[in-house]
Amino acid sequence: MTVDGRIYAETYISAVGAIAGYAAQRTLFAAHPSVICGLHEVRLVSVERLWFGDPLNDMLVPKTDAEANRCVWSQAVGGAVNAGITLQQLPNLDEMFVHVASTIGGANEGKPSVPTQHQAHLSARDLLIPRRPKSDR
Repeated sequence: MTVDGRIYAETYISAVGAIAGYAAQRTLFAAHPSVICGLHEVRLVSVERLWFGDPLNDMLVPKTDAEANRCVWSQAVGGAVNAGITLQQLPNLDEMFVHVASTIGGANEGKPSVPTQHQAHLSARDLLIPRRPKSDR
């Protein structure tokens, strides 16, 4: 997550998002171990499985003010607003979900929908599954 000895903010934020999304998924599976709890499975050519659906979306984005303190989006927005971003500057959630779904299996899978100069140095998958340096293999 560093470039030239400094933390690269875009990669750090991508890592936080990837971890939060994975944790939400694992929380759902732990709460409902015998069922897939309304999620849809997508199998990639690489044999990996991805999960989509409203139960996972509900963990990420609140439907009501009462749910706000337990959802990933609320926590991220709160931090961004505290750092000075205006509500009008926040990304559109529908566009974010469309981007994620439309990039599955493609070159931009696991990458945010931001300009090139603000892309993380690693995809979400690579941030979740650390690779050992070649000298360690």
